[in-house]
Amino acid sequence: MSDIKPKRREVFSVHCNHCRRTTNHRVLKSCIHTGSDDEQGFWWRTAYDMLECCGCNEVVLRRNHHFSEDPDNEITFFPPPASRWLPQWRWSLPVPINSLLAEVYTALQADSLSLAMMGTRAIIETAMVRKVGDHGTFRNNLQAMEVDGHIARVIAKFWKLHSMLEVLPPIALTVPMLDR
Repeated sequence: MSDIKPKRREVFSVHCNHCRRTTNHRVLKSCIHTGSDDEQGFWWRTAYDMLECCGCNEVVLRRNHHFSEDPDNEITFFPPPASRWLPQWRWSLPVPINSLLAEVYTALQADSLSLAMMGTRAIIETAMVRKVGDHGTFRNNLQAMEVDGHIARVIAKFWKLHSMLEVLPPIALTVPMLDR
């Protein structure tokens, strides 16, 4: 069942990603979905509110889900509150690296940590290829960086250890590294 309500004048204090702080937001639209399982005695209610920042007019969607068997409401915002901001020095980076950095920050905000790590590695490899050319693999690019004097031997050793992950089967990455 869906119930769309007309515009209300309610105001809530919510984090604004554009203002980068908690600000007042007014409700633009609300929609409520309810349901139940009479046989089991369960019910649920999900309310969606489209909120507009009273300071900058940015819009955010708030989802408030309540389930009869869970005493706590589950409140989710789309987009989620940003915890990290792109640094100002990003504009000094080459366009491909700047673009990858923006994607890494987007992955972090979405709590997609594996994607953020893959993006970070892509940034490092892109920087190496721009500096010493493409030598085919991460390990070879790293060796070229070391030979050309762009990174210290101790850094190269650390990254060589990291690059061993390239040869591990995917299932091995899910097993704790304690016995390796």
